[in-house]
Amino acid sequence: MHQNLKRIRVPAILSLTLLASVGAVSPRNTLAGPAAPIEGASPVVILPEPSPHWVYLIDHSSSLVVTNITVVDGDAGKVVGTISSSFLPNFVITPDAHTIYVSETYWSRGTRGVRSDMITAYSPRTLVPSTEVELPSGRLLANGKKYGLSLSADGHYLFSANMRPGTSVSVIDLKNSTWVTEIETPGCFLAYPTGVASFASVCGNGALMNVSISATGEVRKAVTRPFFNPERDPVFDAPAMVSGDDHFYFVSYHGQVWPVTRVDGRAEPGPSWNILTEEERRSGWRPGGFYQLLAVHAKHKRLFVLMHQGGEWTHKQYGTQVWVVNTETGRVVRRDSLVAPASSIAVTLDDDALLFAINESTLSVYRIVGDSLRHVRDVKNVGASFMSVLGEG
Repeated sequence: MHQNLKRIRVPAILSLTLLASVGAVSPRNTLAGPAAPIEGASPVVILPEPSPHWVYLIDHSSSLVVTNITVVDGDAGKVVGTISSSFLPNFVITPDAHTIYVSETYWSRGTRGVRSDMITAYSPRTLVPSTEVELPSGRLLANGKKYGLSLSADGHYLFSANMRPGTSVSVIDLKNSTWVTEIETPGCFLAYPTGVASFASVCGNGALMNVSISATGEVRKAVTRPFFNPERDPVFDAPAMVSGDDHFYFVSYHGQVWPVTRVDGRAEPGPSWNILTEEERRSGWRPGGFYQLLAVHAKHKRLFVLMHQGGEWTHKQYGTQVWVVNTETGRVVRRDSLVAPASSIAVTLDDDALLFAINESTLSVYRIVGDSLRHVRDVKNVGASFMSVLGEG
């Protein structure tokens, strides 16, 4: 539909001070066919259809050159399989669990030489790559930026964040396996999907930039009013999002929850509320987690927040409790302690939901019963920066 889009260049007037997606590659699009079988290699195991209780973990800490995406069955407490990827990859899973898209970076001589950036499609049944699309603008190289890569609402487009150091988003047409364009997002970062051909980026002044692409290829941008104060109370940049739901949620360093409505391809911040009582605030309770401290179960109207006790600027301290918030009333309905402090959490989206919490190399699995958490098992020797379950986004 948008193959006639032209590459868009808007001069950047502001950039965020985060890791840059430096490095140019040849400005052409490529499509590689299925990976050729290797003579003498072990046969590829065909996995069952992905389960809602499978969790996909990416571990950026074990090795920066080769990073694993590990698939764990939360019911069996076992590793199902592993994708061996590249330097600081990112990934998304289609809502129908048909494809895993991974943004990857390789050098021709391992750690040096010619750099190649690409989107690679992997099969969830075999964990084997099938196609590649080259990213001529490179991609963001940063540890633990979950929404550095995201899918449009209908799965037609993939949005990949860049920073060199000016911020932008590359648009990939997945139906035609082509890179389409690069859209400058000066002063705004990451890509939160908002519609069929639209996304929002969070801005350094506390606003959101809404970006949409029309059927004729026209790019439209509009910036909302600032909804949080980045100097006094910043928000974490990994909101809780569920594919197909009209709302997603940010939380601030001091416990302010900001719901955002997705309407007509735009993200509109709404009235906020705070999850902390005065006594809890005096006791030092606050949200925290190194990578991913929020999860939402849209059907059950529950937001899960990783919490800890600490002083100012302890937002990366591991959480010791999970607070469960009713998203309709804004009230905290449950506070449960974890068996071990966690850097990230994720919640499955089925009725018999599980909560996953990662601590270094141990994944703890909890069953959600009513609003309470019941620890059921630990899975050892699986590390993670952030996690994904089916239906997020």
